[in-house]
Amino acid sequence: MVAASLNKKFWGFSLDNMSLMALILVVGFVVDDAIVMLENIIRHREMGKAPLAAAMDGAGEIGFTILSMTVSLGTVFIPLLFLPGTAGRMFFEFAAVIIIAISVSLFVSISLTPMMCAVFLNDASLHMRRSGLKALMERGFNAVHAAYERSLRAVMRHKFLTFLFSLSLIAGTWWFASLVPTGYFPAIDGGRIRVTVRAEESISFEALVSAVQKLHPIIAADPAVRSYVTNIGGGMRADTNTATIMIRLKPIAERDGINAVIERLRRQLNTSATLMVSLRNANIQGAGSNTTGIYSYTLVGSDTSELYGAARRVEEALRQLKSVRDVSTDMQLLNPSIRLVVDRDKATMLGITLSQIENALYSAFGTREVSTIYTDVSDYTVKMEVLRERQDNAAVLDSLYLRSSAGKLVPLETLVTRQYEAGPLNVIHRGQFPAVNVSFNVSAGYAMGDAMAEVVATAGDLLPDSVTGGLVGTAQDFQRSVHDMIIIIIVSVLLIYIVLGVLYESFIHPITILSGLPSAGFGALFCLWLFHAELNMTAFVGIIMLIGIVKKNAIMVLDFALSAERKGSLGSEEAIVQGCLIRLRPILMTTLAAIMGALPLAFGLGATGAESRQPIGICVAGGLFFSQLVTLYITPVYYVYLDRFGKRFAAVVRRIFGRGHDDRLPGRPPAA
Repeated sequence: MVAASLNKKFWGFSLDNMSLMALILVVGFVVDDAIVMLENIIRHREMGKAPLAAAMDGAGEIGFTILSMTVSLGTVFIPLLFLPGTAGRMFFEFAAVIIIAISVSLFVSISLTPMMCAVFLNDASLHMRRSGLKALMERGFNAVHAAYERSLRAVMRHKFLTFLFSLSLIAGTWWFASLVPTGYFPAIDGGRIRVTVRAEESISFEALVSAVQKLHPIIAADPAVRSYVTNIGGGMRADTNTATIMIRLKPIAERDGINAVIERLRRQLNTSATLMVSLRNANIQGAGSNTTGIYSYTLVGSDTSELYGAARRVEEALRQLKSVRDVSTDMQLLNPSIRLVVDRDKATMLGITLSQIENALYSAFGTREVSTIYTDVSDYTVKMEVLRERQDNAAVLDSLYLRSSAGKLVPLETLVTRQYEAGPLNVIHRGQFPAVNVSFNVSAGYAMGDAMAEVVATAGDLLPDSVTGGLVGTAQDFQRSVHDMIIIIIVSVLLIYIVLGVLYESFIHPITILSGLPSAGFGALFCLWLFHAELNMTAFVGIIMLIGIVKKNAIMVLDFALSAERKGSLGSEEAIVQGCLIRLRPILMTTLAAIMGALPLAFGLGATGAESRQPIGICVAGGLFFSQLVTLYITPVYYVYLDRFGKRFAAVVRRIFGRGHDDRLPGRPPAA
């Protein structure tokens, strides 16, 4: 909560969904520093030292380890602060909350925790560990410790096989990355459904009203519907053949999930041959105000005939794909229209200008304001137009007259010739060029990433040279966000390598610490595949968190091994083995705490929006569980191999440059 208060004070954040999700996750690993500090002080206390001496010695011994763990963890989230687009706006607050929280945790663990140990860690508290339930748990841990020691020494006798196994994990991670479907942000069940109804362009307002009203009993009869509101016509582009129905569902405890309700209503409403009805979760922003689909593929070209022909081919091709549905375009070319061809010679002879004809038509059918009526409570605009009941018949044009220069009234029909034709209801432009938007939804059971790739490939094969196309809106944002997330993961790993290289003054040992990352990625992707979850934006953030959490175990082991080697008491292999055995308890405790903190998110506990937080919980819990089992064996093997490589490389450097360069050789342990 201190982190939330600091973020609210300095950045003006609110306690919303993202900050609460960050606090839920951070609970699992802000205690890691305190656990490591407390366990090490207790170990010194069990050596027979006084409380104050144990606190001082334990804190001094483990202080650099905690600093390395926290700084490297915070470094992981720094790239998220610079993530562009929609994902960047959402995860900026998430990353800021976690960075502040772990910074506060570092301060508390190196100051308050040793002080409290010196005051409260007396002989009575140590005696409690040897009686009752705690004694039983201690015997259980000793059994686990003995089994781990036997298995670890067996692994160290077959280091090359373990190294090959770690390489297979990299291949397995790549393989599962191709199996797990990709997605954007999970759809939140907000209890609102948007129904878009589109009829033929020539339909009248009254006919559209009648057709839409036939859908109302079907909607009202559904047990999940609480209320609905219909808007016919209008919209940003004034699509007079389009209607929108906003459905409000009952509370989620009284109905099925929103996807099940959408599928049920979709089957019941799509029974008319003259209406195209599409439904979508209203919490997902669509490609436009009156589009039938959430996602859009836009075609742009200067030649409208080629553009419209290509749009028809693309629309028909996308309708054949099983991965998308509700395919439609905003290309409506069958709107009945009347073209008036003016006889300019006759108009000039009668002294009537083209502007007079335009003004007369605008006064008859436009929204010309001719006056304003002012009252005590409001103002009323007076608009000129032909009587509404006569506007639906083209014969009204015979009733329009123009005044000639001689002052006489001239019928409009004597000056113009009518041409009846079908034309576009509206013309869309993008970048000053005519454009057509092909909108669609992703079919149930298909991943968004697979559907987008299929749409792009299918449409790209049908476009002529004069027409270009591409995903826009939400679909384009999805493509960019996936690319940005992959870049951020790479940058996070590089930043951690640089930070650890600076802390340990080594090019070699950061690789040892990062050797467990493939196992974490394998575990996260395997759990996503196992539970049929998508690799969406929140899952990507979970993988980024794993990068920061998993390497904490390796840091604890590595620090002990480097210290033992520096003192000259143990060789590299025995030093890393002893480091794993001595640090096993804090490693298990910190990993278990982080897993428990992520389990509520992985189980999808909570009301609205729980499904959006589930992928990050699955990634963190699954990745930590698998990596915990693997890195306890992989890290020692990598340490031995890289330590030997570092020493051989140092010997080569000494032979080339002489002994004066020994103090900055790769693999040198940090100074005491």
